[in-house]
Amino acid sequence: GYSGKGLALQDLIEEGNQLAGKGDYTKAREKYEEALKKEPDNVTAETQLAVASHKLGDLDAAEKSYRIILDKQPENTQVLTALGNIYKDKGEFDRGIELYKGALKKDEFDPALLNNITVLYRLSKKYKQAEESAKKLLSRSPKNVDAYKNLSIIYYDQKKFDLAETITANALKMDPKDAALFNNRGMIWVSKSPPRYPEALVFFKKALELDQTNLNARLNIGSIALHYRDYALAEQMYSKVLEVEPRNLVARLGYAYALSGKQMAAESLA
Repeated sequence: GYSGKGLALQDLIEEGNQLAGKGDYTKAREKYEEALKKEPDNVTAETQLAVASHKLGDLDAAEKSYRIILDKQPENTQVLTALGNIYKDKGEFDRGIELYKGALKKDEFDPALLNNITVLYRLSKKYKQAEESAKKLLSRSPKNVDAYKNLSIIYYDQKKFDLAETITANALKMDPKDAALFNNRGMIWVSKSPPRYPEALVFFKKALELDQTNLNARLNIGSIALHYRDYALAEQMYSKVLEVEPRNLVARLGYAYALSGKQMAAESLA
């Protein structure tokens, strides 16, 4: 069994995990910090602390924790990927790219690393490198749906909508239950000239049907609802987003427009 110290340590980590499970990352972080005071080298507590810090938007603290873990486990791909995501959220795309490049020297076809470096190349508008890394992964793993997803967004960003649509449709044949792919396909139809809102709405609704937590689909349905002056649907979509992300500016604006539209419609009937 555990020693008294070991048991207390495990209890603190478990308490932290339970709090994190309820979404209380502030108190969870306190538990992990307490655990680390008892055992500064505990990788589990440090990892959970990093996750909690990231959830709270404390990117510097999350980066510090992941760096501590990487010093001990330099080939831990999950931690490398998590640190890369911190750099992505900080907008430090080049740092993330260099991190992944170093890791890819050891395993040049690692799917997680290749998909993540593809995203950072795309966000840096280095579309040629982004396309090359996505295709490199597909040459080895021709059914990697995330690589197809990345490739379709690379083309979408460059306004190559027909190519993006073809790739998204092919990816959906491989995984017809991928909500993000349906959302992406809807975005492609919205972006065509002229926009094809009815078709896009079908895809956004399908994305939401497959994944009720897909906030992008809710935002997109809300936007189309506003376009058609369906203020009740827009209010419903934006309010659901705000329950999860109260500071989401797009949702707050959309929600305000929806309420204003409902009020104006009611006054015109009065």
